[in-house]
Formats: sequence, C-alpha cells, structure tokens
Amino acid sequence: MDVTDAVEARSIGHANQHIDIYSASWGPDDDGKTVDGPGELATRAFIEGVNKGRNGLGSIFIWASGNGGRERDDCNCDGYTNSIWTLSISSATENGLVPWYSESCSSTLATTYSSGAYGEKQIVTTDLHHRCTNTHTGTSASAPLAAGIAALVLQANKKISWRDMQHLVVLTANPGNLQANDWHVNGVGRKVSHSFGYGLMDALAMVNLAKEWVTVPAQKICETRSNPIDKSIPFKSYVELSLEVHCDKVKYLEHVQAKINLTANRRGDIHIYLISPAGTKSTLVAERPMDNSRAGFQNWPFMSVQTWGEKPDGKWKLQIHNEGKYHNRANLKEWSLVMYGTSENPDRRRKSATTDNRSSNNVLANNEAHQTSRNKERNDPLNKYDKIYIPTILQNQPNHSSKFESPYERIFENKKVPFSNDTVIQMDIDNTPNSNINLPTDQEIFGGNEIDKTTRNTEKNGNQVNKPKNYHINSLQQIDPNDPVKLTKLDGKGSVQNEFENNHPVDSSGLSQNRIAYGLCLLLSIFNSLYAFKFVHVNV
Repeated sequence: MDVTDAVEARSIGHANQHIDIYSASWGPDDDGKTVDGPGELATRAFIEGVNKGRNGLGSIFIWASGNGGRERDDCNCDGYTNSIWTLSISSATENGLVPWYSESCSSTLATTYSSGAYGEKQIVTTDLHHRCTNTHTGTSASAPLAAGIAALVLQANKKISWRDMQHLVVLTANPGNLQANDWHVNGVGRKVSHSFGYGLMDALAMVNLAKEWVTVPAQKICETRSNPIDKSIPFKSYVELSLEVHCDKVKYLEHVQAKINLTANRRGDIHIYLISPAGTKSTLVAERPMDNSRAGFQNWPFMSVQTWGEKPDGKWKLQIHNEGKYHNRANLKEWSLVMYGTSENPDRRRKSATTDNRSSNNVLANNEAHQTSRNKERNDPLNKYDKIYIPTILQNQPNHSSKFESPYERIFENKKVPFSNDTVIQMDIDNTPNSNINLPTDQEIFGGNEIDKTTRNTEKNGNQVNKPKNYHINSLQQIDPNDPVKLTKLDGKGSVQNEFENNHPVDSSGLSQNRIAYGLCLLLSIFNSLYAFKFVHVNV
C-alpha cells in the first residue's frame, strides 16, 4: 500500500477537534541522501491543525527526529521534523550518550530516552496482540514518550496551545547528564545541542509550569530577503554573507527559517552555518557523504530553534562551505530569513508561579538581561543534576480547505486524491507497534551484516522520482467508515518481540527488572483496554 500525500493529510488532520496529540515516527528515507518534505495536502493539514485543531488551540504534532545517524543523515533535510509546526524529539541512551542512529540538526527541540549500543537497555511498552515488549528502539520510541509527557501537561492545563507546549519544553528541558561535544550557550543563556536540543524533557517541571502558564502572545512573522546574487563557492573553501535584519513585529524569537536556493555538482559536500547577531551558531546542514545529488537546495527551508528567546535585530551571517574536490562547483542564487516569534515577552506566567529550578534552561524571562555578544562560549559542567524525571503513563486528547503554496520542494507526483473513508489510516494506542522502523539488531551492527533501509522514499541518487512515497504498512490499520472509534484488525506481520527473543536471549542478571517492567506493562495494557485514550500514534 502506498501512503500518498492525500493519505498523509487525512492522517495528520483526522478528528482534530477530538485528538490533542499526534505522535509520528516516520518520514523520508533516513539514507543520508534524501531531501523531502510534506506535499501540498499534508502541509495544508498541518496548517489547518495548528490554526483550528483543538478548538483553535492547535493540534500538537510530536515528530521523531530520524534514525539515519549511521548514514550521517541530517534531520534538517527532513521537511516533517524541521517544520515549525512539529515538536522534533531526539534520543539519548540510558547513559546519556548520543545513540548510533541519532541524527543531529538545529531543528531538534528536546530529547527523551531510548535504546543505545549493545548492552544498554531498550524501551518497555505495549506491543501487538495484547502483549508487551522490552525491545522498542530508536527515535520511534522517543517521540511517544514525549507525547505522553505532553499529555500530562494538557491534563494539568487544557488551555495550553501548540506554541505554549514548545515554550514549556524549552524552558524546562534539562541538559543534565547528556554528553555531547557541541553543547553551547545561546544569546539568552540557554544550553543547547544539535544532538539533544535543549535537553531531556522534564515531565514534573513541565506540569508544574503549565499550571501557572499564560498563553503566549500571537505569533508574528518577519521576513528579510537578500538581493539576487550568483555567488560562487569554490571547492575546499567557503563564503560568508550577511543580512541586516530589522523586525518591528518580532522582538522575541521562536523559530528561524533560512530559505536557501543553491546549486551544487554534489550536494553532500555542502555544509551551512547560520550565526545570529548574539553569536549563536546553528549548523543548518552538515556534510552528507552519501548524498551525490546534483539537485542542490531549491528554496529549502532550513530551520533552527537554537536562537529561541533572542532578539532578531542585527547582522545575521550565513557561512556556506564547499568541501568537494576540484570538480564540485556550487553557486548561491539567493537566500532569505523568516523570523517567527512575538512582539511581547512570551513568558507571562502568573506571579505566584513557583518554578522547578532543576533545569539550567529555566533562565530569566527578560532576554535583555542575557542578550550580549559573546566573545567566549560558556562551558558549564554537564553533571550538575542527579536525577532526570520521565513519566511512564500516557493520557491525552486533542477541516482543511485553505489555499496556500507549500514551502517545500515538490519532488513527487501531486495527485488530487479524493478523501474517501476507506483510505484513512490511524493507529490504535492499545496496539502500539514496538519497532517497525527497521533498525538493525545488535548482531547486525557488530557483525557488519547488511540491513534493510527504512522506507521513507522519494529521491534516489539525486534523481527526482515522480511517484508517491512508500511506507511499511504493518503498523497501520484502516478505520471502519461505519464506526470511526472502533478500529479494524491490524494488517500486521506479527510481533517483532518474538524474532528478537529467538536471537537475543535475555540476560539473567536483568531478569527480575524485566519481569517488573513486563508486569507494569501488562497492567498498562489492561488499563488501556478499559479506558479510551484520545491519542494517535502512527509508526510507519
């Protein structure tokens, strides 16, 4: 079964007055050479969701950042996870390390725990056929954990909007014991990393802050374009350009998009940096050794959340490096900056608020106290915090026709497929799949065996293919048009747990822990069957 633009749109926009949170663990191929984003209909569904979902508060889209780390993929080349409308979530191992599958990019907002290398624990959760598993892996496991935390926040304050949720994450995320070599401090004093965003999501801090939170001011947009240019970037060199930005409407930044139109003989040799007036340096895209495409970047909207809270006014610098050999030529045609944010301080929490100060990112609200040009980055120790609080219980809740132009490159066939009931796909929370992302097993990683790629497919070897994206469908199911609540039988291929246990016997030293986890998981499974969660998780 092909998952087309129309099917994606129906899934993204399904029942947006009744569903609060959409958890998605899918996207374009994690092959290190694909650049792709949502089509016209899916983009329309996103816009409809954030503007009209949940009675105008906006649908909350939680997105897995991707599993292409082994191929050195970059999640800023994924138009779903680098969208301003999605809350992009990365993974950390139980020891606070960057997992082997993790993708690094400036659009990642925060992190939750997931699997790691051989010997590190994986995620325990419900499985197909009313079973449990202890082998859920990858960012596909991290995104549902983030969705569960978001659900607890909405339980504490139902008036939280989609932008409020992102602000709460930024204010409370905890760098804690996360270990990465790129931690830096932005212009308002917050630690941020391309691998972990602002740190681990802290459920307790988010819930406490949500109780006192006042909805952020309306979103404002400011766009500054460069003059038409044709700037050559020779091989083994770089160019630096600047834009002077003056935004009357935006004084406190949220998202920043850099739309870049660039040609290159080999796209994977290009890496791009954006430097804010306060000195925050975001990697918009790193080198991708697998990307041999000659297509370049056609007005692609690279996105950064690393300047969150900074002032936009001043000189922004764009550095474009060409690491190719003598035959690789690159030319920048034009670029622009789109600033999203507010004209007023977004932190308007009630004066009686008592915040949890365990997060080093819970800085003073007034960014003028922090916004200084930094000649030297602060290197704070990463081991200040003894505990990270992550919940294990999920509970949550939450039609399209506006005309617009998709900001993403159109590289697959745009067919206007009618929205018929029998093409809707949705995921049942009782049957959350455990690892349909096709991650390699430990044996495959350390034995060097070849593995199948994920099927997030549109572009192969730089050639634009006019066909719909293909996905694994064993984690999806169709909704019965006669009963939109009752879901029909899964089109599954069986439990991945069984295959794993046949090849990976459980270590007896951790057997008692596994039994406790399984017991809790079975109780959760029974609870799920008795209580109808207003929650959607799609793991393709």
